[in-house]
Amino acid sequence: MNPDGSARRHGRDLHSHDDAPLGEPARVLHSSGEDSAGETAAGSGMRLRREDGKLLYDCGDGNPVAVRLLWARPLSGRNGPLSVMLAAKKREVRYLESPDILDPESKRIALEELAEGMVLPRIERIVSVTPRFGNYYWQVETDRGSRTFLLTSPENNAIRLSPDAIVLKDALGNAFEINPISGLDRGSRLEFDRVF
Repeated sequence: MNPDGSARRHGRDLHSHDDAPLGEPARVLHSSGEDSAGETAAGSGMRLRREDGKLLYDCGDGNPVAVRLLWARPLSGRNGPLSVMLAAKKREVRYLESPDILDPESKRIALEELAEGMVLPRIERIVSVTPRFGNYYWQVETDRGSRTFLLTSPENNAIRLSPDAIVLKDALGNAFEINPISGLDRGSRLEFDRVF
């Protein structure tokens, strides 16, 4: 984090595979499709494609590199900023303000890749919520089976994605999504309302 509160960016739009330090500021693509140099995503030739089971990023110089994609804010910021990272190293190639700035095919590939990497069980039914000394023990049915988890400090461990969607982080750091809250059955909704 920079002193002014802005996120720290690493280096340039790189294709080198060395470990040399990166000096120039990274080019950030904003939702308008323009980067910090005034270049648009389409104009820069930036593309994502799959080849031989790998996700490849090409900034238009004909020298694609294997990458992986990460949401900048995985729980609260889906469809927001994302990082294009070198697959083999923890190094950012490009920071995008939104997948919407990509060309349609690259955007489709990006969203598929991000969805595959995001394992977030969706709570479909709340069996019970048991309060105990300010903590809440949840028994739920998710799209990945039955789960029991401990939710401490709901005010700190619940992220409202929208008025009708929430993400809960349990005591072990696992996350569970309820989306939409209005889709819960009556019994589940009564249990949910005991906490929220």
